[in-house]
Formats: sequence, structure tokens, C-alpha cells
Amino acid sequence: MKPASTPPRRWWPLLAAACALPGLLAWLGPGHYVGNGTDLYSYQIPLREGVAALWRSGQAPWWNPYVLGGVPALAGWQLGLLYPPHLLHLLAPIAATEAMIWLHVALFGTGTAVLLRAWRPELPAWAPPLLALVTGLSGPVWGHLWAGHVSYVEALAWLPWLWWAAVRLVDARLPRYAVAGAAFLALQLLVGHPQVVYLTVVGLVAVLAARALAEPQQAATGAPAWLAKPLHSVVALGGLLAIGAGAALLALPQLTATVDVLPDLNRSLSTPLEIATSYSAPASSLWTALAPELFGGAQGKWASFSYHETVGFVGLGLLALAVAGAARGPSSWLLSGAVGLALLLAPGEHGPLLPRLVGVVPGLGSFRVPGRWVTLLPLLVALLAADGLAGLLRPAVAKATPSKATWIALALALLGLLWAATDLLGGQGGLVLALAKAPADVQAAAATGAQTAVFMACCALVAVAVAVLRPAWAQALVLVLLVGSALQGFSFAQSHLGAASRRPSAAVAWGEPDRALLRQVVPANQRLLTAAGLRMANWGTTAGVAVAGGYEPAITANANRYGNGFAGRQLDGYAVNFQARSPNAFVARMAVSHLVVGPDDRATAQAFAAWPVVLTLASDLQVRENPKPWPRMAVADRFEAAATPQAALQRIQADPEAPVQLSGATSALPSPTAGTLVLEVDRPGHVEAASHCATPCVAVLRDSADRGWQAQVDGTPVPSLIADGAFRAVVVSAGDHRVTWHYQPAGWPWSPALALVGWLAAAAWLWRSREQGKQPGDTSK
Repeated sequence: MKPASTPPRRWWPLLAAACALPGLLAWLGPGHYVGNGTDLYSYQIPLREGVAALWRSGQAPWWNPYVLGGVPALAGWQLGLLYPPHLLHLLAPIAATEAMIWLHVALFGTGTAVLLRAWRPELPAWAPPLLALVTGLSGPVWGHLWAGHVSYVEALAWLPWLWWAAVRLVDARLPRYAVAGAAFLALQLLVGHPQVVYLTVVGLVAVLAARALAEPQQAATGAPAWLAKPLHSVVALGGLLAIGAGAALLALPQLTATVDVLPDLNRSLSTPLEIATSYSAPASSLWTALAPELFGGAQGKWASFSYHETVGFVGLGLLALAVAGAARGPSSWLLSGAVGLALLLAPGEHGPLLPRLVGVVPGLGSFRVPGRWVTLLPLLVALLAADGLAGLLRPAVAKATPSKATWIALALALLGLLWAATDLLGGQGGLVLALAKAPADVQAAAATGAQTAVFMACCALVAVAVAVLRPAWAQALVLVLLVGSALQGFSFAQSHLGAASRRPSAAVAWGEPDRALLRQVVPANQRLLTAAGLRMANWGTTAGVAVAGGYEPAITANANRYGNGFAGRQLDGYAVNFQARSPNAFVARMAVSHLVVGPDDRATAQAFAAWPVVLTLASDLQVRENPKPWPRMAVADRFEAAATPQAALQRIQADPEAPVQLSGATSALPSPTAGTLVLEVDRPGHVEAASHCATPCVAVLRDSADRGWQAQVDGTPVPSLIADGAFRAVVVSAGDHRVTWHYQPAGWPWSPALALVGWLAAAAWLWRSREQGKQPGDTSK
């Protein structure tokens, strides 16, 4: 593999950042991007704004007190509290959230160009950016943006950079690439979406294995002897381990907090197979690699699965070049195998592989939505396309003829596409069968576009076949293919940026008058409830008011059970969205004082008819008041012991008037008595109250219990109890006392200190070795 005779300028990869151009142009217009109005609108925006408010007030938001009685914000991972770019949220949380989207899309495109340049250094300067541009306009990027999965796309942006560092480590044999790889993996860990990290590492194993099988590289220049001598496979394995260990050190504060809480999280309520196969998409959804609108697309109705989770669109030109690259040798065969593995895993329970591997492959049963395996397709296909392009653009050899493997691969791909498109010829083939499972209106809207896409894919393969036969035509044909794919990609991206994806500021967050009113009517010792139909379960956060329900992927199992009762579901099921549709015992014990409901939501208004309307917000939302709210903090004058938190929940469900249910160290419970508990300090990770009881009593705080919370009475640690299956309680002796609850993530403060030392050491190493990148043997420039 010979490098290009004239190294490209350093700015060439930046051309691939144009994949973010549609979003950046939309950003200049009015309103805020909310995608399809689900996760970004009702989870990411309100909680990121709440976190920014806590930072600005000088409080560390390791615990989010606003949602579901409190949730572990740092250990829950999703908000990426330690990710450095998220400091932009301090300036303008909503605008910064959208900025994170488009900046990371651009980062993904640029990183892909850098990776492809390292993967095939003999390609002309224009090829890697153009291939990367098409990759950045792919389905796994824009589908997840449409769904509002900000942390998913942010994590995905670091994937090509990590793969690049690992490939360069194998090629150049310079330790600085292991250090850079560790930094990239650590940043991906800190973003907040561990599933992308898992997919990245799985794909990296395939990429490094393919690199180890690649044709011999030129001798590394400037590499230390101990790293220059081993085989590619040894360096690849050692580099993978070194990158992983380094990343674990750099992300240690996040890892220690998360690992500590993992056994108690709500996913423990499901089996690994249930988690791994949840939201499985039918195998027919894989046709979205060719025709993303097959099941209605971004602007249509969805079929029986979530469009955004499984759309595998990668561009027809990229696919055609990848077919040519798949036949180039063992290295390409291995990448093709990785593509095939991802396609087999993506259907989940509808496929042949995933159910058999859960419980065998470590970590496979830890993540939902198997369709996310298509996330690996754009980068793997881009690497194969680079292989194919390198073969097509190689200097012509006299009487050179295509290999049999090339012809076989092209023929099989063409036959498969023609079979899928038999309805174009009047038959009832693959596309018709796939569309038959979609609703009729979606079928009518998507059939023409899907058939056209398959026909264009056939034409793209024919163009590649002609390029194989006529090398002199190869560059012109490839340019036409990739430019066409880029235009197709821009059209695809634009479909996710329609008017429905942007909303005015007043529709994205509470206006200041509404915030002030909510803070005024909802006492600090109570919580707000939002009607389920509003999709605003977390929006009390943006007003500085605690909300009783909410959407939260990572909560404790006990809080999950309580939230299920709160939402009227079976207690022991894993869930992430908890919104009450009617009053019940769990709503009462969450210390709810007010309800926000839309003026047209007659069902909720009728269910809460006993709660009178006390004011109407500027947004026309009605605020209803609970006539008899439970206090968030009080001395329990009636209580009884429960064997387990689950038993406590069942007791409350059976008898809404049951006394406070206490579980834990209940052998030394005092007799029920009256007393007072007055809130004095209320911060996200620290609560203090003054208690007065004539005899020993039980102080109850209706905030979620978690192992990170430690209770003290007058500065002395005391055992914690669980009240009503989810909340905190302690036994307090007679007299006047100060009761304190303090939260600290596991591993703190020593883990941040070690991570800081690691980051400083990594920065010093990279700075010291920067001159090595200028040596002639280093082709990473």
C-alpha cells in the first residue's frame, strides 16, 4: 500500500464537514430544532437547561432533584455531565444543545475523511472527503437526530477518530496514537451513550483485524524498536488494550459512579434477552439502506417499528463501490463479514443470530433496540468503498482483467437488487412483500421512491462494472457516482429539517412569566404533575420546579417500580416514561400539589375534576391544585414495617390509605409519634431539616433513595430506611436535632484527581511528540 506521491493539504478533510451544512443553514432560521418532537423536546432540552441552571448557581448537578423524586444524573450517564463541550450549555442551554448537534455532525464527517485517508493513503486528495461527505449524510446519523438522540450522535462523532488512531498505531507504530485513541474513547464515554461505545469497540475489533491482514505497510519511521518489530496482529491487540486502559483512566469519575449504581438500575427488572430484543424491527426494515422512505420516512407515518432506529441508508454510490471493494482480499472480506454480522444482529428477535448470542457475548444483553447495529454500516461500508475506489483508480496494467471474485460480487449484488425490484417488471417481488406490512397510506407514499432507489442502485452497480472494464473511465464514473450520492444524501438530510422539526422558543421552553407563576404556586416542599398528553414530563426542570413524573432511561429499580404504579402499570416491568393519567396512591405519596394540563385535554381534566383550576398560564395551559397534598418532608405519625420495598408498594397499591411503609433495618423502629420536620437547606445533593419529637420518631423525605445518599443526625451517620418503597427515612431520637442527607457519587473525590492527572499526562505526551508527526514516514498529515 503506497502513499500518495503528494500529501494532501491538512484542510482537505474539512470539506467533509459539509455534511452538517443542511442543519447549519436551518439553524440560522427561526425557532429551535426538536426533530420529531420526542426525546429532544421532552428529555434532552429541559434537563440540559436544568443542569445548566444548577451549574450557574454554583451547584454540582450529580443528582437531578427535579424528576421522579430525584435521579442519579451523573451515574445515569445520559446527560454527559463531564463532557467538556457541554460547558457551552452554561451560555444558552437550548441554543447550545442544537449547536452540539451540528458541530458533532461536522466532527463526524471530518473524522471519517481523516480515517479514510489513513486507511487508503494512495487515494487522490479529493476521494476521502467526498466519501466521508456521503457517509455523514447517512441514516444512522440523521435518523437519530430526527429522534432527538443528541448524546447518541455526539458519541458517534468520535467513532471515526478512534478508529483512525488505532489504524495509525498499527501503521506508524508510534505510541502517541494509542494516547490519542484513549482520549477519543474517553470523550466518547463521557458524552453519555454507552451503547455507541459498545458498537464502536466491536467495530474497532473488526477494523484492526482487517488492518492486520492488509498488504504490508512501509517500514515505520521513527517508531521505537519495541513497537516497530512485532507483527501487525500483536500491535493491534496491544493497542486495543492500551487504548481501553487509558480511556478507563481518563473517564474514571464517570465509570466509578456508573458501575456502582448499575446493579440497582431499572434494567435489572428485565432479562438480558428482553432488553436486547426490545424494539426489534422486521428484517424488511434493512431495505432502508437503499430506500430510506420505504416505511414512510421522516415525514410519514411509521410502521410497526421506529423508523429512526433502523434506517440504514448509506448512499447508493457508496454501496456500489463497497461491493467492488468487498472482493479485494482477506482484509476486505473481514470487513464484509462485519457488515454481514451487523445486518444479522439488527433485526433482533426477527433475525437468526441475536437471541442465540445473548448470554454468550459479554454486554450484548445490556442495550435496547437491536436496530442500532446498523450504526456500524456507514463507516464499514465507507472503508470498503475506499478499498473499491483504490482498486478502480489504480494505474492501468497492460491486459489487466478483473478478478473472478470481483465479477462474482458484482453479479450477486445486481441479481439481488433485481430480485428485490421485480415489481418494476410487473411481478410481486421483494419490495412489494416488504411494503405489504406497512400501512396503506405509507405504501402509497413510499412505493415510487423505493422502486426508484432500487433501480438507481442497479445503475450504480453497472457503472462500477463499467469502471472495472474501462479503467480510463473510472475516475469520471466514480465522481458522478459520489456526487450523485452526495446529492441524494443532502435530499435525505433535508427531509429531517422540515417545518415540523422546528418550533418557536415559546413552544420549546416555559416563558419567563410562566416560570415565575409555577415557582410561585408550587411550594419547595411539593411537586408538580404534568398531564401525559403534553409530552412535557420533565419541563418543571426549566422552571426550577420539581416534577413528579418524567422520562428517564436510568433510574433505580425501586423508583422504576414506584413510577409504574404512578403511571398505572404493572409494578415489576422495566420502563422509562412515567406520567400519571389519574389520581392514585402513588401520585399522592409523591407529594404532588399541582397539575398542569392542556385546555383541550378533557380526559385528564375529568380524571382530576376534584382538583380545581387555580390559574391559566400564558401558554393557555391550566394549573389545577391538589386539595389534600401529602408533604414532601414530615415526621411519620403512622407507619408499619414492610419486608421489602416491593412488598411496601404492593401494600400501598392494595390500600391507598395504608400507613407509611418502612423497609430496611426495621427491627429497632420506635412507636409512631407526632413531631415536626422543617426544611432548612435544599440543594441537589444536600438536604437539611430541623426535627423536633417528644419521643423517638421516623423522619421521612419523599425523595428517591439511592446508595449514594448518606444520612446523618447531628453530624453522626445513621442507618437509612426506605419509605413507601422508594423514598428516604431515618430514625431520630427525642428532642431537637438536625437531620442531613448528603449525596456523593462513588469514587469521589479520588477518581477525578486520578483522571485529571491522566489528562495532563496525555496532553503532555501528545505535545512533546508533536514534531514526530512531521517526519517523512508519517502519512497521517
